[in-house]
Amino acid sequence: MFVTSSIQVASLLVAVKIFNDILPISAQVTNIPGDGIPNFFLTRPIRSAWIGLWVLWILWALLTLLKLVSRETKTRNAHTTERPDASLERDRGANAKKGGFAEIMDNGPRRAARISRDLLLGLLTALVINTLGRGAGTGSGRAVEILTWIFVGLAIIWLLVEMAMDNKIIRFIFGFVEYSILLVIFILAYSSGWRIA
Repeated sequence: MFVTSSIQVASLLVAVKIFNDILPISAQVTNIPGDGIPNFFLTRPIRSAWIGLWVLWILWALLTLLKLVSRETKTRNAHTTERPDASLERDRGANAKKGGFAEIMDNGPRRAARISRDLLLGLLTALVINTLGRGAGTGSGRAVEILTWIFVGLAIIWLLVEMAMDNKIIRFIFGFVEYSILLVIFILAYSSGWRIA
């Protein structure tokens, strides 16, 4: 889809308007330790957790670029109702792509890019909920930092495995572990923050 420059300018103006409206309100928040929002985001655990998210974002962007340059392999339908003549069958046999490493590497970046996008969105949601829920200053900063880096490390391993092989059992195991880590981050966010005074 082509985005015109007027749409880009309008989007930028809307973003600036939102930023100008939110910044004075966030500066008035006083229940955060230190000097408010700026120091809150400069604390090491929160900054490190968000750096983990950006590492995952960079991986997703690289895999998306790799997906764009790799081509998708197509399987041919072997079951036809009529018999092709021998010359077409010989041509099809000579031009058919054989399975193996080349086919895996053609489809691997496509699968890995899709999985990395899902992991990125899940981690983004968990970190936003945790960061906004820590407004009282108490919370799970160090635990979420550690869980975020475990999540990113397992995501890197999963993406490498996914590019090398297409196995539903391995995909289920990695998905279950990653989902469990996200669930723990959500539980920590809601148990440590989001309290109504």
